Amino acid sequence: MKITRSTYWFVCLFTLLLCVAILPAMAEQALPKGSSIQLLGEFNWSTMTKAPDRFGLLNDDEKVVIKPIYDSIQNLGGGYWTTTRKDKLGLVNTLGKTLAKPIYDSIVRLQDGTFEVKKGEDAGLLNESGKLIVKPGAMTWKRLENGFYLTEKKGKVGLMNPDGDPLAKPTYSSIILLGNGYWLVENDGKFGLLNDKGKLIVKPAYVSIRALGDGSEVTFQALDANGTEVLLNAKGKPQK
Repeated sequence: MKITRSTYWFVCLFTLLLCVAILPAMAEQALPKGSSIQLLGEFNWSTMTKAPDRFGLLNDDEKVVIKPIYDSIQNLGGGYWTTTRKDKLGLVNTLGKTLAKPIYDSIVRLQDGTFEVKKGEDAGLLNESGKLIVKPGAMTWKRLENGFYLTEKKGKVGLMNPDGDPLAKPTYSSIILLGNGYWLVENDGKFGLLNDKGKLIVKPAYVSIRALGDGSEVTFQALDANGTEVLLNAKGKPQK
């Protein structure tokens, strides 16, 4: 029997359509009973639901990276997801690591990659690793360009490093970066110095302080209440 070209292409098209119809059914049958998969798009990862209506995460190979124990999961982008249990939010990453348990009322990813968390109206802060660096309601904060944080509580400011470790408690009226890792602190119009480790090397006692030089050779020119200039070394000690 001779097969015409039109017959050949008809058979190919029919076979293709049959495969398209059968493959999803095969995939659905391959899933555990009571489960389903929904493609989410970003990273090509999927949600997995399992009775009774719990959600987890599967990777591209359909390997479970987050067990389906949550009421819902929402993609925050950048490899982070919020999880919900009993109307409380937590945080996980696409490696399956739990960064924060579901104890918060809201979690928002900030532009700098950190996360603002709230309990009621009280806001706190998680760093990129999920470490709680500001407890909700403890204080407010502002991230500086160098990654350090100015913290504020009851009108006083403090300082945290990029990992969230406190370098200075909120006890100053202002804190300003001088460069070379030193910080100018002020209380009641008097100025002192913090070093790069957050140690107070000069108590707020001078009318003004400015840095001279840079690197390990940095010194400071201070002016005391009598108008006398004092030269301070890198450890904050007056030079003779």
